[in-house]
Amino acid sequence: EGVGLCSYLLIGHYYTKPSAVVAAKKAFIVNRIGDLGFALGIFLTFTTYDTVSLSKVIDQARSLQASGADVSTGHLWIPFLLMLGAFGKSAQLPLYVWLPDAMEGPTPVSALIHAATMVTAGVYLIARLLPVFELSPAALPTVATVGCLTALFAALIATCQYDLKRVFAYSTISQLGYMFLGVGVLSKLGGMFHLLTHAFFKALLFLTAGSVMHALAGQIDMRKISGLRAKMPVTCWLMFIGCIALAGVPFVASGFYSKDMIIAAVLEKGLSEHLAGFTALAIVAIFTAFLTAYYTFRLWFRVFLGQTEYAMGNEHHNEDIEHANTAAQQRHDIHVEHHHDAHEMPWAMNAPLVVLAAGSILAGVLLGDWVKDMVPSSSKAMANIEHHSQDPGLTVLGLNLHSFMILISFVVSLGGIVVAAYFHWVNRHAADEVARRWAGLVGLLQNKWYVDELYDSAIVRPLRAMGGLFFVIDRLVIDGLVTLVGWMPRMVGMALQPAQRGILQGYGLGMAAGVAAIIVLVLIAVRT
Repeated sequence: EGVGLCSYLLIGHYYTKPSAVVAAKKAFIVNRIGDLGFALGIFLTFTTYDTVSLSKVIDQARSLQASGADVSTGHLWIPFLLMLGAFGKSAQLPLYVWLPDAMEGPTPVSALIHAATMVTAGVYLIARLLPVFELSPAALPTVATVGCLTALFAALIATCQYDLKRVFAYSTISQLGYMFLGVGVLSKLGGMFHLLTHAFFKALLFLTAGSVMHALAGQIDMRKISGLRAKMPVTCWLMFIGCIALAGVPFVASGFYSKDMIIAAVLEKGLSEHLAGFTALAIVAIFTAFLTAYYTFRLWFRVFLGQTEYAMGNEHHNEDIEHANTAAQQRHDIHVEHHHDAHEMPWAMNAPLVVLAAGSILAGVLLGDWVKDMVPSSSKAMANIEHHSQDPGLTVLGLNLHSFMILISFVVSLGGIVVAAYFHWVNRHAADEVARRWAGLVGLLQNKWYVDELYDSAIVRPLRAMGGLFFVIDRLVIDGLVTLVGWMPRMVGMALQPAQRGILQGYGLGMAAGVAAIIVLVLIAVRT
Protein backbone atom coordinates (compact mmCIF):
# COMPACT_ATOMS: atom_id res chain seq x y z
CA GLU A 1 0.00 0.00 0.00
CA GLY A 2 2.95 2.30 0.51
CA VAL A 3 3.90 1.77 -3.12
CA GLY A 4 0.28 2.27 -4.14
CA LEU A 5 0.12 5.57 -2.27
CA CYS A 6 3.37 6.74 -3.88
CA SER A 7 2.01 5.84 -7.32
CA TYR A 8 -1.20 7.77 -6.63
CA LEU A 9 0.75 10.86 -5.56
CA LEU A 10 3.24 10.62 -8.45
CA ILE A 11 0.60 10.12 -11.15
CA GLY A 12 -1.24 13.15 -9.80
CA HIS A 13 1.95 15.23 -9.54
CA TYR A 14 0.51 17.92 -11.84
CA TYR A 15 -2.39 18.47 -9.46
CA THR A 16 -3.69 21.47 -11.43
CA LYS A 17 -4.05 19.31 -14.56
CA PRO A 18 -7.52 17.68 -14.60
CA SER A 19 -6.44 14.61 -16.59
CA ALA A 20 -3.63 13.91 -14.10
CA VAL A 21 -6.01 14.18 -11.15
CA VAL A 22 -8.49 11.82 -12.83
CA ALA A 23 -5.71 9.34 -13.68
CA ALA A 24 -4.45 9.35 -10.08
CA LYS A 25 -7.93 8.71 -8.71
CA LYS A 26 -8.50 6.00 -11.31
CA ALA A 27 -5.30 4.20 -10.27
CA PHE A 28 -6.24 4.48 -6.61
CA ILE A 29 -9.83 3.27 -7.02
CA VAL A 30 -9.09 0.38 -9.41
CA ASN A 31 -6.42 -0.90 -7.04
CA ARG A 32 -8.89 -0.68 -4.15
CA ILE A 33 -11.10 -3.11 -6.07
CA GLY A 34 -8.23 -5.58 -6.32
CA ASP A 35 -7.28 -4.93 -2.71
CA LEU A 36 -10.77 -5.91 -1.54
CA GLY A 37 -10.09 -9.41 -2.81
CA PHE A 38 -6.56 -9.25 -1.44
CA ALA A 39 -7.80 -8.27 2.04
CA LEU A 40 -10.34 -11.11 2.01
CA GLY A 41 -7.50 -13.42 0.98
CA ILE A 42 -5.45 -12.28 3.97
CA PHE A 43 -8.40 -12.88 6.34
CA LEU A 44 -9.00 -16.34 4.87
CA THR A 45 -5.28 -17.10 5.08
CA PHE A 46 -5.33 -16.31 8.79
CA THR A 47 -8.38 -18.47 9.46
CA THR A 48 -6.99 -21.33 7.35
CA TYR A 49 -3.29 -21.30 8.27
CA ASP A 50 -3.63 -19.55 11.67
CA THR A 51 -0.90 -17.11 10.62
CA VAL A 52 -0.12 -14.50 7.98
CA SER A 53 3.64 -14.99 8.16
CA LEU A 54 4.80 -15.71 4.61
CA SER A 55 7.43 -18.25 5.62
CA LYS A 56 5.03 -20.17 7.90
CA VAL A 57 2.23 -20.16 5.32
CA ILE A 58 4.62 -21.41 2.61
CA ASP A 59 5.99 -24.14 4.90
CA GLN A 60 2.47 -25.35 5.73
CA ALA A 61 1.51 -25.35 2.06
CA ARG A 62 4.59 -27.38 1.14
CA SER A 63 3.84 -29.88 3.93
CA LEU A 64 0.28 -30.32 2.68
CA GLN A 65 1.53 -30.77 -0.87
CA ALA A 66 4.14 -33.33 0.18
CA SER A 67 1.71 -35.33 2.30
CA GLY A 68 -0.95 -35.45 -0.38
CA ALA A 69 -3.62 -34.76 2.23
CA ASP A 70 -6.97 -33.32 1.24
CA VAL A 71 -7.13 -29.55 1.41
CA SER A 72 -9.98 -27.44 2.75
CA THR A 73 -12.18 -25.03 0.85
CA GLY A 74 -10.11 -22.21 2.32
CA HIS A 75 -6.95 -23.57 0.70
CA LEU A 76 -8.74 -23.65 -2.66
CA TRP A 77 -10.10 -20.09 -2.46
CA ILE A 78 -7.09 -18.26 -1.01
CA PRO A 79 -5.15 -18.19 -4.34
CA PHE A 80 -8.10 -16.69 -6.23
CA LEU A 81 -8.63 -13.93 -3.67
CA LEU A 82 -4.92 -13.08 -3.60
CA MET A 83 -4.99 -13.23 -7.40
CA LEU A 84 -7.42 -10.29 -7.51
CA GLY A 85 -4.96 -8.11 -5.65
CA ALA A 86 -2.13 -9.25 -7.91
CA PHE A 87 -4.13 -8.50 -11.07
CA GLY A 88 -4.95 -5.03 -9.76
CA LYS A 89 -1.38 -4.13 -8.83
CA SER A 90 0.10 -5.58 -11.99
CA ALA A 91 -2.59 -4.32 -14.38
CA GLN A 92 -4.04 -7.54 -15.74
CA LEU A 93 -7.48 -8.18 -17.18
CA PRO A 94 -9.92 -6.88 -16.11
CA LEU A 95 -8.17 -4.41 -13.75
CA TYR A 96 -5.58 -3.06 -16.20
CA VAL A 97 -7.35 0.20 -17.08
CA TRP A 98 -5.44 2.39 -14.61
CA LEU A 99 -1.98 1.76 -16.05
CA PRO A 100 -2.30 3.44 -19.50
CA ASP A 101 -3.46 6.62 -17.77
CA ALA A 102 -0.53 6.52 -15.34
CA MET A 103 1.56 8.28 -17.99
CA GLU A 104 -0.14 11.55 -16.97
CA GLY A 105 2.63 11.93 -14.41
CA PRO A 106 6.09 13.25 -15.32
CA THR A 107 8.06 11.01 -17.68
CA PRO A 108 10.54 9.84 -14.99
CA VAL A 109 7.51 8.81 -12.93
CA SER A 110 6.22 6.80 -15.90
CA ALA A 111 9.60 5.12 -16.20
CA LEU A 112 9.51 4.16 -12.52
CA ILE A 113 5.90 3.00 -12.37
CA HIS A 114 5.95 1.07 -15.66
CA ALA A 115 9.37 -0.48 -15.20
CA ALA A 116 10.16 -1.61 -11.70
CA THR A 117 7.85 -0.58 -8.87
CA MET A 118 4.12 -0.94 -8.35
CA VAL A 119 3.34 -2.99 -11.45
CA THR A 120 5.71 -5.80 -10.48
CA ALA A 121 4.21 -6.35 -7.02
CA GLY A 122 1.51 -8.74 -8.25
CA VAL A 123 3.93 -10.92 -10.19
CA TYR A 124 6.24 -11.09 -7.18
CA LEU A 125 3.35 -12.02 -4.88
CA ILE A 126 2.33 -15.05 -6.94
CA ALA A 127 5.95 -16.14 -7.52
CA ARG A 128 6.61 -15.92 -3.78
CA LEU A 129 3.46 -17.88 -2.88
CA LEU A 130 3.60 -20.55 -5.58
CA PRO A 131 3.27 -23.44 -3.05
CA VAL A 132 0.03 -21.86 -1.82
CA PHE A 133 -1.25 -21.51 -5.39
CA GLU A 134 -0.30 -25.10 -6.27
CA LEU A 135 -2.77 -26.39 -3.66
CA SER A 136 -5.63 -25.19 -5.85
CA PRO A 137 -5.59 -27.14 -9.16
CA ALA A 138 -7.25 -24.34 -11.15
CA ALA A 139 -5.29 -21.40 -9.70
CA LEU A 140 -2.07 -21.44 -11.73
CA PRO A 141 -3.78 -22.31 -15.05
CA THR A 142 -6.02 -19.29 -14.39
CA VAL A 143 -2.96 -17.10 -13.78
CA ALA A 144 -1.32 -18.35 -16.99
CA THR A 145 -4.49 -17.87 -19.07
CA VAL A 146 -5.19 -14.37 -17.78
CA GLY A 147 -1.55 -13.41 -18.32
CA CYS A 148 -1.48 -14.71 -21.88
CA LEU A 149 -4.79 -13.09 -22.83
CA THR A 150 -3.69 -9.79 -21.28
CA ALA A 151 -0.44 -9.91 -23.26
CA LEU A 152 -2.34 -10.39 -26.53
CA PHE A 153 -5.11 -7.91 -25.64
CA ALA A 154 -2.70 -5.08 -24.81
CA ALA A 155 -0.37 -5.82 -27.74
CA LEU A 156 -3.26 -5.49 -30.20
CA ILE A 157 -4.19 -2.12 -28.72
CA ALA A 158 -0.57 -0.93 -28.93
CA THR A 159 -0.47 -1.60 -32.67
CA CYS A 160 -2.98 1.21 -33.30
CA GLN A 161 -1.92 3.86 -30.78
CA TYR A 162 -0.19 7.08 -31.85
CA ASP A 163 0.76 8.48 -28.46
CA LEU A 164 4.45 7.76 -27.79
CA LYS A 165 4.02 7.00 -24.11
CA ARG A 166 0.71 5.19 -24.53
CA VAL A 167 2.31 2.65 -26.89
CA PHE A 168 4.86 1.84 -24.20
CA ALA A 169 2.15 1.83 -21.53
CA TYR A 170 0.23 -0.92 -23.30
CA SER A 171 3.53 -2.64 -23.92
CA THR A 172 4.01 -2.74 -20.15
CA ILE A 173 0.65 -4.42 -19.66
CA SER A 174 1.55 -6.95 -22.35
CA GLN A 175 4.95 -7.75 -20.87
CA LEU A 176 3.44 -8.13 -17.40
CA GLY A 177 1.14 -10.67 -19.01
CA TYR A 178 4.22 -12.65 -20.07
CA MET A 179 5.47 -12.59 -16.48
CA PHE A 180 2.16 -13.97 -15.19
CA LEU A 181 2.25 -16.58 -17.94
CA GLY A 182 5.69 -17.64 -16.72
CA VAL A 183 4.78 -18.04 -13.05
CA GLY A 184 1.51 -19.68 -14.13
CA VAL A 185 3.45 -22.60 -15.62
CA LEU A 186 5.76 -22.77 -12.57
CA SER A 187 8.60 -20.96 -14.30
CA LYS A 188 9.51 -18.67 -11.43
CA LEU A 189 12.91 -18.09 -12.97
CA GLY A 190 11.40 -17.05 -16.31
CA GLY A 191 8.87 -14.70 -14.72
CA MET A 192 11.36 -13.07 -12.34
CA PHE A 193 14.09 -12.89 -14.99
CA HIS A 194 11.73 -11.11 -17.38
CA LEU A 195 10.71 -8.78 -14.56
CA LEU A 196 14.37 -7.81 -14.12
CA THR A 197 15.29 -7.40 -17.79
CA HIS A 198 12.04 -5.54 -18.50
CA ALA A 199 12.95 -2.94 -15.88
CA PHE A 200 16.02 -1.91 -17.89
CA PHE A 201 14.57 -1.59 -21.37
CA LYS A 202 11.16 -0.23 -20.37
CA ALA A 203 12.74 2.55 -18.30
CA LEU A 204 15.03 3.28 -21.26
CA LEU A 205 12.10 3.45 -23.69
CA PHE A 206 10.04 5.77 -21.52
CA LEU A 207 12.94 8.12 -20.86
CA THR A 208 13.94 8.30 -24.53
CA ALA A 209 10.28 9.04 -25.33
CA GLY A 210 10.58 11.80 -22.74
CA SER A 211 13.64 13.14 -24.56
CA VAL A 212 11.62 13.32 -27.78
CA MET A 213 8.83 15.15 -25.96
CA HIS A 214 11.34 17.55 -24.44
CA ALA A 215 12.91 18.27 -27.82
CA LEU A 216 9.51 18.89 -29.45
CA ALA A 217 7.91 20.98 -26.69
CA GLY A 218 5.64 18.19 -25.48
CA GLN A 219 4.55 16.72 -28.82
CA ILE A 220 3.81 12.99 -28.45
CA ASP A 221 1.68 12.21 -31.54
CA MET A 222 3.66 9.93 -33.87
CA ARG A 223 1.65 11.15 -36.87
CA LYS A 224 3.18 14.57 -36.39
CA ILE A 225 6.78 13.48 -35.86
CA SER A 226 9.19 12.16 -38.47
CA GLY A 227 12.88 11.96 -39.33
CA LEU A 228 14.39 12.92 -35.96
CA ARG A 229 17.43 10.67 -36.44
CA ALA A 230 19.51 13.52 -37.90
CA LYS A 231 18.68 15.93 -35.08
CA MET A 232 18.66 13.44 -32.19
CA PRO A 233 21.14 10.70 -33.13
CA VAL A 234 22.01 9.66 -29.58
CA THR A 235 18.37 9.42 -28.53
CA CYS A 236 17.61 7.59 -31.77
CA TRP A 237 20.08 4.79 -31.13
CA LEU A 238 19.37 4.60 -27.41
CA MET A 239 15.70 4.01 -28.19
CA PHE A 240 16.74 1.51 -30.86
CA ILE A 241 18.52 -0.53 -28.19
CA GLY A 242 15.39 -0.47 -26.05
CA CYS A 243 13.31 -1.50 -29.04
CA ILE A 244 15.41 -4.54 -29.91
CA ALA A 245 15.29 -5.58 -26.25
CA LEU A 246 11.50 -5.28 -26.16
CA ALA A 247 11.20 -7.06 -29.51
CA GLY A 248 13.34 -9.92 -28.17
CA VAL A 249 15.93 -10.06 -30.96
CA PRO A 250 17.89 -13.30 -30.34
CA PHE A 251 21.32 -13.03 -28.66
CA VAL A 252 21.38 -9.24 -29.09
CA ALA A 253 19.31 -7.96 -26.18
CA SER A 254 18.17 -9.10 -22.76
CA GLY A 255 14.47 -9.35 -23.62
CA PHE A 256 15.16 -12.42 -25.78
CA TYR A 257 16.63 -14.51 -22.97
CA SER A 258 13.82 -13.95 -20.48
CA LYS A 259 10.86 -14.01 -22.89
CA ASP A 260 12.27 -17.08 -24.65
CA MET A 261 12.52 -18.81 -21.28
CA ILE A 262 8.83 -18.17 -20.55
CA ILE A 263 7.53 -19.28 -23.94
CA ALA A 264 9.74 -22.37 -23.85
CA ALA A 265 8.35 -23.29 -20.42
CA VAL A 266 4.77 -22.97 -21.65
CA LEU A 267 5.47 -24.97 -24.81
CA GLU A 268 7.31 -27.66 -22.84
CA LYS A 269 4.38 -28.05 -20.47
CA GLY A 270 1.91 -28.33 -23.32
CA LEU A 271 3.94 -30.83 -25.34
CA SER A 272 5.42 -33.00 -22.61
CA GLU A 273 2.13 -33.32 -20.68
CA HIS A 274 -0.03 -33.39 -23.85
CA LEU A 275 -2.05 -30.40 -22.67
CA ALA A 276 -3.55 -28.72 -25.71
CA GLY A 277 -4.53 -25.67 -23.66
CA PHE A 278 -0.94 -24.82 -22.76
CA THR A 279 0.21 -25.49 -26.32
CA ALA A 280 -2.42 -22.97 -27.46
CA LEU A 281 -1.14 -20.47 -24.87
CA ALA A 282 2.38 -20.92 -26.27
CA ILE A 283 1.13 -20.21 -29.81
CA VAL A 284 -0.68 -17.07 -28.60
CA ALA A 285 2.48 -15.98 -26.77
CA ILE A 286 4.55 -16.42 -29.95
CA PHE A 287 2.03 -14.42 -31.99
CA THR A 288 2.09 -11.71 -29.31
CA ALA A 289 5.88 -11.61 -29.60
CA PHE A 290 5.44 -10.87 -33.32
CA LEU A 291 3.00 -8.05 -32.49
CA THR A 292 5.47 -6.71 -29.93
CA ALA A 293 8.25 -6.47 -32.49
CA TYR A 294 5.84 -4.84 -34.94
CA TYR A 295 4.41 -2.08 -32.73
CA THR A 296 7.78 -1.35 -31.14
CA PHE A 297 9.52 -0.70 -34.44
CA ARG A 298 6.41 0.93 -35.88
CA LEU A 299 7.04 3.68 -33.34
CA TRP A 300 10.80 3.82 -33.99
CA PHE A 301 10.49 3.97 -37.79
CA ARG A 302 7.80 6.63 -37.65
CA VAL A 303 9.60 8.88 -35.19
CA PHE A 304 13.22 8.67 -36.34
CA LEU A 305 13.15 7.73 -40.02
CA GLY A 306 11.38 9.21 -42.99
CA GLN A 307 11.37 12.88 -44.01
CA THR A 308 12.95 15.31 -41.56
CA GLU A 309 9.90 17.28 -40.61
CA TYR A 310 7.72 18.08 -37.67
CA ALA A 311 4.03 18.26 -38.55
CA MET A 312 1.61 20.54 -36.76
CA GLY A 313 -1.93 19.17 -36.89
CA ASN A 314 -4.80 21.15 -38.34
CA GLU A 315 -7.26 21.99 -35.57
CA HIS A 316 -10.16 20.84 -37.72
CA HIS A 317 -8.58 17.52 -38.60
CA ASN A 318 -10.25 14.52 -37.06
CA GLU A 319 -7.41 12.62 -35.43
CA ASP A 320 -9.58 9.63 -34.66
CA ILE A 321 -9.90 8.72 -38.37
CA GLU A 322 -6.67 10.28 -39.63
CA HIS A 323 -5.11 6.83 -39.99
CA ALA A 324 -7.69 5.93 -42.64
CA ASN A 325 -6.82 8.79 -44.97
CA THR A 326 -4.48 8.37 -47.87
CA ALA A 327 -1.01 9.88 -47.79
CA ALA A 328 -2.10 12.53 -50.29
CA GLN A 329 -5.05 13.50 -48.13
CA GLN A 330 -2.81 13.69 -45.11
CA ARG A 331 -0.44 16.02 -46.91
CA HIS A 332 -3.41 18.19 -47.88
CA ASP A 333 -5.05 18.24 -44.44
CA ILE A 334 -1.95 18.63 -42.28
CA HIS A 335 0.21 21.70 -42.40
CA VAL A 336 3.86 20.69 -42.21
CA GLU A 337 6.54 22.88 -40.71
CA HIS A 338 10.23 22.17 -40.41
CA HIS A 339 10.97 22.15 -36.72
CA HIS A 340 14.45 23.62 -36.39
CA ASP A 341 14.33 23.70 -32.56
CA ALA A 342 14.52 19.90 -32.20
CA HIS A 343 17.85 19.12 -30.59
CA GLU A 344 19.78 16.36 -28.91
CA MET A 345 19.56 16.10 -25.14
CA PRO A 346 22.54 17.15 -22.98
CA TRP A 347 24.70 14.37 -21.57
CA ALA A 348 23.34 15.07 -18.10
CA MET A 349 20.14 13.48 -19.43
CA ASN A 350 21.66 10.94 -21.83
CA ALA A 351 24.28 9.48 -19.47
CA PRO A 352 21.73 7.60 -17.31
CA LEU A 353 20.12 6.34 -20.49
CA VAL A 354 23.44 4.89 -21.62
CA VAL A 355 23.55 2.91 -18.36
CA LEU A 356 20.03 1.62 -18.97
CA ALA A 357 20.97 0.76 -22.56
CA ALA A 358 23.93 -1.26 -21.32
CA GLY A 359 21.59 -3.11 -18.96
CA SER A 360 19.13 -3.70 -21.79
CA ILE A 361 21.88 -5.43 -23.78
CA LEU A 362 23.87 -7.19 -21.08
CA ALA A 363 21.36 -8.08 -18.35
CA GLY A 364 20.24 -11.22 -20.14
CA VAL A 365 23.79 -12.57 -20.28
CA LEU A 366 25.32 -11.24 -17.06
CA LEU A 367 22.43 -11.49 -14.60
CA GLY A 368 20.89 -14.83 -15.58
CA ASP A 369 22.95 -16.89 -13.13
CA TRP A 370 22.42 -14.32 -10.38
CA VAL A 371 18.65 -14.51 -10.81
CA LYS A 372 18.84 -18.31 -10.94
CA ASP A 373 20.61 -18.39 -7.58
CA MET A 374 18.04 -16.06 -6.02
CA VAL A 375 14.98 -17.68 -7.60
CA PRO A 376 15.33 -21.46 -7.62
CA SER A 377 13.23 -23.31 -10.17
CA SER A 378 9.89 -24.66 -9.04
CA SER A 379 10.45 -28.15 -10.34
CA LYS A 380 13.04 -30.33 -12.00
CA ALA A 381 11.18 -30.18 -15.30
CA MET A 382 11.14 -26.41 -15.23
CA ALA A 383 14.81 -26.34 -14.29
CA ASN A 384 15.60 -28.22 -17.47
CA ILE A 385 13.61 -25.79 -19.61
CA GLU A 386 14.95 -22.70 -17.87
CA HIS A 387 18.46 -23.88 -18.68
CA HIS A 388 17.35 -24.44 -22.30
CA SER A 389 17.76 -28.18 -22.00
CA GLN A 390 19.33 -29.89 -24.96
CA ASP A 391 17.38 -33.08 -24.25
CA PRO A 392 16.57 -34.54 -27.70
CA GLY A 393 13.56 -36.36 -26.27
CA LEU A 394 11.32 -33.32 -26.77
CA THR A 395 11.49 -32.04 -30.31
CA VAL A 396 9.46 -29.64 -32.42
CA LEU A 397 9.77 -29.82 -36.22
CA GLY A 398 12.82 -32.01 -35.77
CA LEU A 399 14.60 -29.50 -33.50
CA ASN A 400 15.10 -29.75 -29.77
CA LEU A 401 13.14 -27.21 -27.78
CA HIS A 402 16.11 -24.88 -27.25
CA SER A 403 16.94 -24.66 -30.97
CA PHE A 404 13.29 -24.38 -31.92
CA MET A 405 12.76 -21.42 -29.59
CA ILE A 406 15.81 -19.64 -31.00
CA LEU A 407 14.46 -20.16 -34.52
CA ILE A 408 10.97 -18.99 -33.57
CA SER A 409 12.32 -15.94 -31.73
CA PHE A 410 14.42 -15.02 -34.74
CA VAL A 411 11.50 -15.42 -37.16
CA VAL A 412 8.88 -13.52 -35.15
CA SER A 413 11.17 -10.67 -34.10
CA LEU A 414 12.69 -10.20 -37.55
CA GLY A 415 9.28 -10.64 -39.18
CA GLY A 416 7.71 -7.97 -36.96
CA ILE A 417 10.55 -5.56 -37.67
CA VAL A 418 10.37 -6.15 -41.44
CA VAL A 419 6.60 -5.62 -41.52
CA ALA A 420 6.96 -2.44 -39.45
CA ALA A 421 9.74 -1.18 -41.73
CA TYR A 422 7.66 -1.70 -44.84
CA PHE A 423 4.44 -0.10 -43.60
CA HIS A 424 5.91 2.69 -41.49
CA TRP A 425 9.12 3.61 -43.27
CA VAL A 426 9.30 2.36 -46.85
CA ASN A 427 5.63 2.70 -47.83
CA ARG A 428 3.47 4.55 -45.33
CA HIS A 429 0.78 4.89 -48.00
CA ALA A 430 0.29 1.10 -47.79
CA ALA A 431 -0.31 1.39 -44.03
CA ASP A 432 -2.94 4.05 -44.67
CA GLU A 433 -4.61 1.83 -47.26
CA VAL A 434 -4.69 -1.17 -44.89
CA ALA A 435 -6.12 1.06 -42.15
CA ARG A 436 -8.79 2.28 -44.54
CA ARG A 437 -9.81 -1.24 -45.53
CA TRP A 438 -9.92 -2.40 -41.91
CA ALA A 439 -11.31 0.86 -40.51
CA GLY A 440 -13.71 -0.93 -38.16
CA LEU A 441 -11.03 -3.06 -36.50
CA VAL A 442 -8.52 -0.19 -36.44
CA GLY A 443 -11.11 2.09 -34.84
CA LEU A 444 -11.85 -0.58 -32.25
CA LEU A 445 -8.17 -0.89 -31.35
CA GLN A 446 -7.59 2.86 -31.42
CA ASN A 447 -10.40 3.21 -28.91
CA LYS A 448 -8.86 0.46 -26.77
CA TRP A 449 -11.73 -2.02 -27.29
CA TYR A 450 -14.04 0.61 -25.71
CA VAL A 451 -13.34 -0.94 -22.31
CA ASP A 452 -13.27 2.43 -20.54
CA GLU A 453 -16.61 3.32 -22.11
CA LEU A 454 -18.00 -0.09 -21.12
CA TYR A 455 -16.88 0.36 -17.52
CA ASP A 456 -18.30 3.86 -17.50
CA SER A 457 -21.70 2.67 -18.76
CA ALA A 458 -21.91 -0.56 -16.77
CA ILE A 459 -20.27 0.47 -13.49
CA VAL A 460 -19.47 4.16 -13.07
CA ARG A 461 -22.80 5.67 -14.16
CA PRO A 462 -25.00 3.14 -12.29
CA LEU A 463 -22.93 3.68 -9.15
CA ARG A 464 -23.17 7.43 -9.58
CA ALA A 465 -26.96 7.15 -9.99
CA MET A 466 -27.13 4.91 -6.93
CA GLY A 467 -25.04 7.44 -5.03
CA GLY A 468 -27.47 10.19 -6.07
CA LEU A 469 -30.39 8.06 -4.86
CA PHE A 470 -28.69 7.43 -1.53
CA PHE A 471 -27.99 11.15 -1.24
CA VAL A 472 -31.70 11.92 -1.64
CA ILE A 473 -32.61 9.20 0.88
CA ASP A 474 -30.05 10.58 3.31
CA ARG A 475 -31.37 14.13 3.00
CA LEU A 476 -35.13 13.36 2.99
CA VAL A 477 -35.45 10.20 5.11
CA ILE A 478 -32.48 10.06 7.48
CA ASP A 479 -32.11 13.81 7.97
CA GLY A 480 -35.93 14.09 8.02
CA LEU A 481 -36.27 11.66 10.93
CA VAL A 482 -33.50 13.39 12.86
CA THR A 483 -35.12 16.77 12.22
CA LEU A 484 -38.51 15.42 13.35
CA VAL A 485 -37.09 14.12 16.62
CA GLY A 486 -35.50 17.50 17.26
CA TRP A 487 -38.65 19.37 16.14
CA MET A 488 -41.05 17.76 18.68
CA PRO A 489 -39.50 19.17 21.89
CA ARG A 490 -39.15 22.50 20.14
CA MET A 491 -42.91 22.52 19.47
CA VAL A 492 -43.68 21.62 23.10
CA GLY A 493 -41.46 24.46 24.23
CA MET A 494 -43.14 26.87 21.84
CA ALA A 495 -46.59 25.79 23.20
CA LEU A 496 -45.51 26.50 26.76
CA GLN A 497 -43.74 29.69 25.86
CA PRO A 498 -46.82 31.97 26.50
CA ALA A 499 -46.84 30.89 30.16
CA GLN A 500 -43.24 32.00 30.54
CA ARG A 501 -43.65 35.80 30.27
CA GLY A 502 -41.73 36.87 33.39
CA ILE A 503 -44.90 38.27 35.17
CA LEU A 504 -45.02 37.34 38.90
CA GLN A 505 -48.85 37.21 39.05
CA GLY A 506 -48.92 34.74 36.22
CA TYR A 507 -46.44 32.44 37.99
CA GLY A 508 -48.54 32.65 41.22
CA LEU A 509 -51.73 31.82 39.32
CA GLY A 510 -50.01 28.89 37.68
CA MET A 511 -48.77 27.55 41.03
CA ALA A 512 -52.31 27.89 42.54
CA ALA A 513 -53.82 26.11 39.54
CA GLY A 514 -51.25 23.33 39.89
CA VAL A 515 -51.96 22.87 43.61
CA ALA A 516 -55.70 22.82 42.91
CA ALA A 517 -55.22 20.20 40.21
CA ILE A 518 -53.17 18.01 42.58
CA ILE A 519 -55.84 18.28 45.32
CA VAL A 520 -58.56 17.31 42.87
CA LEU A 521 -56.54 14.31 41.68
CA VAL A 522 -55.89 13.19 45.29
CA LEU A 523 -59.61 13.43 46.21
CA ILE A 524 -60.56 11.43 43.16
CA ALA A 525 -58.02 8.79 44.05
CA VAL A 526 -59.26 8.57 47.70
CA ARG A 527 -62.91 8.15 46.66
CA THR A 528 -62.07 5.42 44.21
